[in-house]
Amino acid sequence: MEEIIIKQLSKERLSGEEKETLERWLDDPNNVKIYNQMKLSINGPTQEDFEEMMGEVWNDLSPHVYQKNKLSRVRHFPDWLKIAATVLLVSFIGAFVYFQSTNAFKEVATDRLVIEKESLLGQKLTFLLPDGSSVKLNAGSKLIFPEQFDANSREVRLIGEAFFDVKKDSQRPFRINTQDFNVEVLGTSFNVKAYPNDASSVAVKTGKVSVELFSDDTRFLLDPNEIVSYTPSADKVEKYTLEDVQLIFGWTDKQLIYNNSNIEHILKDLSKWYGVEFEIKRTLNKSKTISGRYDNPPLIEVMESLSFAYDFEFVIEKNKVIIK
Repeated sequence: MEEIIIKQLSKERLSGEEKETLERWLDDPNNVKIYNQMKLSINGPTQEDFEEMMGEVWNDLSPHVYQKNKLSRVRHFPDWLKIAATVLLVSFIGAFVYFQSTNAFKEVATDRLVIEKESLLGQKLTFLLPDGSSVKLNAGSKLIFPEQFDANSREVRLIGEAFFDVKKDSQRPFRINTQDFNVEVLGTSFNVKAYPNDASSVAVKTGKVSVELFSDDTRFLLDPNEIVSYTPSADKVEKYTLEDVQLIFGWTDKQLIYNNSNIEHILKDLSKWYGVEFEIKRTLNKSKTISGRYDNPPLIEVMESLSFAYDFEFVIEKNKVIIK
C-alpha cells in the first residue's frame, strides 16, 4: 500500500488495479488518517489543509468555550480576546505543521528513511531490498530496513520468519538483528526464524552464514543444509545437519510440512499460516505426533486430515475454527 500511496502523492499514474486497491483501502476512516499524514509529510500542507485543521480544532474547542453561553461574561468576549485566541490557534497549528512537514521530515531524510514491511497472519510477502536482495516474509512477521543501505554495511531487523536470498557484496556484509542472535553473510540464501516467545533458528540453503548468539556470545559458522536453533525457555542451543531441508524451506514454496509434530505445535502453526483463531472445546492428545506434507492446501483439507488423526469434529466460522 505504501508504494501505491507514494505513487499517488507523487502524481505518478496508477493502474486500474492500483486505483481500486487504494479506493478500497480508503474506505476505512483510520486509513484515511494515515493517508493524510503521509500527504502532509511528502507534499507539505496546502491552504486547504490549514483551513481543514483549523476547522477541526475549533470544532473541538468551541463546545468547551460556549458550553456556558448563558453567562453574559462568556457571551460577550471582547473582540481583542477573540482575535488573540485565533492568532494563538493559527500560530499553534502553523508551528505544528511546519515542524512535522519540514524539520521532522528533513531530519528523517538526512538520517535515512526507515521502511517497515509487515505480513499479517494468513499472509506472506515477497519483495526486494535496496541492494537487490530478495526477501520472503512469512505470516505474522516484520522486517525493518533503511530506504538505502550505507556505504559500509547492510543491516535489517527481523521479527518473525523470513527467507533471504542475499545479493553478493564483498565490501558490505549483510546483517540481520533478531531478539536472540545476529546473523552475518556476504551473499547467500538462508532462513531465519525469530518469533517472540518461541524457539529461534537459522538454516542455510546456499553459501555460508555466521550466527552470533546473545545469550553467551557463542558464534557458529553454518554451511548448506546446516541449522542452529536456540530455545530461550530451556537455554538450549543445537547445531545439526537437516535430513529434510523442506521442513525448514518448504513454506517458501507454499508447502505445509510436519514431521512428528504434536497437535499443539500444528494448531499454533496453522493459526499463523491461515490467520485463524482456534477455539478448543475438548481435550486433545498432545503426546500423539503425526507427519504430513501438503502443497498449498486449503484450511478445510488440513483440518479434515487432523480431525481423522485426532478424532474430533470441527466447524469453520470466518476466521475461527471450533474444535468440538
